[in-house]
Amino acid sequence: MPDLEQVIRKQEIVKLFRKGIYQYFNYECVYCGNAAESLDHAKPKARGGETITSNLVPACKPCNQDKGSKELFEWYRARSHWTIEREQAIARWIAGE
Repeated sequence: MPDLEQVIRKQEIVKLFRKGIYQYFNYECVYCGNAAESLDHAKPKARGGETITSNLVPACKPCNQDKGSKELFEWYRARSHWTIEREQAIARWIAGE
C-alpha cells in the first residue's frame, strides 16, 4: 500500500494536469463554448484513445455525452454549434501545437 505522502502527491498532480487543460480552453466546452464540466477523450478510449493531455479536451456534459465514442470531427461537424475556429483549436491541441 502506498504511503499517504505518495497518494497526496499523485492527487495533486492529477488535479494540476486537469486544471491546465481547463485553463488552456478558458474553462469552456471546446465544442459549443458553454461552461466545461468534464474532460472528454478526443479519441475515445473505446477506439484506443489514451488519457494523455493531447487527447483530453474540456466539454460540457451534454456535448460529452452526445459525442460518446463517436469519431470526433465527424460528430462535431454535424453539430449546429460547429465552427471552423473551434475545430482548428481542437486540431492544434491534439497535434500538440
